[in-house]
Amino acid sequence: MPQTPSLFSLSASEAIFRSVEWDKYKEIVEIGSGAYGRVFSAVNRQTNELVAIKTIKLANDEEGIPISVIREITHLRSLKHDNIVGLREVFINDDGCTLCMVMEYVPHDLSGIVNGLNNVLDEAFVKSVMQQLLSALACIHDSGSLHCDLKTSNVFIHANGQVKLGDFNLSRKVHPEEFGVVQHFSRNIITLWYRPPELLVDQFGSSRYGPEVDMWSMGCIFAELLLRSPLFPGNTEVEQLFKIIQLLGTANQRNWPDASKHQTYRDHFSNKVIPNTLRLKFKDFADYSPQIVDLLEKLLKLDPRERISAREALKHPWFNQAPLPKDTSVILPSYLTPFNENWVKQQIKLRQEEAEKQNPKKRKEYPKASTSSSCYNHHELENSYSSCKKKIKQY
Repeated sequence: MPQTPSLFSLSASEAIFRSVEWDKYKEIVEIGSGAYGRVFSAVNRQTNELVAIKTIKLANDEEGIPISVIREITHLRSLKHDNIVGLREVFINDDGCTLCMVMEYVPHDLSGIVNGLNNVLDEAFVKSVMQQLLSALACIHDSGSLHCDLKTSNVFIHANGQVKLGDFNLSRKVHPEEFGVVQHFSRNIITLWYRPPELLVDQFGSSRYGPEVDMWSMGCIFAELLLRSPLFPGNTEVEQLFKIIQLLGTANQRNWPDASKHQTYRDHFSNKVIPNTLRLKFKDFADYSPQIVDLLEKLLKLDPRERISAREALKHPWFNQAPLPKDTSVILPSYLTPFNENWVKQQIKLRQEEAEKQNPKKRKEYPKASTSSSCYNHHELENSYSSCKKKIKQY
């Protein structure tokens, strides 16, 4: 099995860790924070480029740099594509305890657009986003890598409509000669709502997976763009599997012969017969453009071996029929407040503070920030964005 590059090999042979003074940047403003550290926007004094600086606090010399950070740096340095977030440089701050990743700044993410700017989500826009995402994913898979955490909040977008795929913390690298062969990896990947059934069906999950896990997540993103809401918003792995089966039907020898091998599936579904209702749920889209549902079905196959690849998906007839994907022209107002996951966090915090002021004795718990293994409650997302609907309409 291929090994993740060590810190020594990264720093010695690739020389990516070097000391750069903060004076190189100006107008530094904090725009987000999380368990990993903090994120700042800044302007490069030399190039005048607006960048995002992600800072990661290093625990101590013995533990070194977290493996997730090494993964992200390795992939962002090796993957050069118009639809993948660009990594400008990486350095250790003068305190010796903070690693800084300087990346291109992208103001919006797809979760914010879906919830806050529904008016731009026409078919041409959705087609453009899907085409760009699939192009980025094809590049990733062609290089022998897996993203392993595709979700709307990891899909960033410029005001001109250009999509940028980011967050490679959970990505996996496979030797090119071994790519296409199912690999053994950890199952602790992919945010629950976008996790494929093969990672849900057993108590210990499936540690054998390949690029088809990313294709399932792409299907979930596609459906979310169409519905303006998550397709499978489960709270637990079992509930997540139930939601999938309720839509795609119970497994059989034709659509997923390996399902019966897994204990969780046998415990909950062996005596049930549930029909596939995907076409019924997307009836309006099927009546308008049958190719939309055809592509969705090919992405959301229960059997991972039957899912379409990124390269195959790019050749799907839907992309060649009217309306064609929108060119990268101004789609979002450039002066609009960034709609992204951090904006949602701020809105939830403000609502919590307001609720406590009105009723100090009854404190309502609001969802915490999304991580690689969890996500916001969709109702809270929806409620947070509804508060700015009037503001949005004027644009």
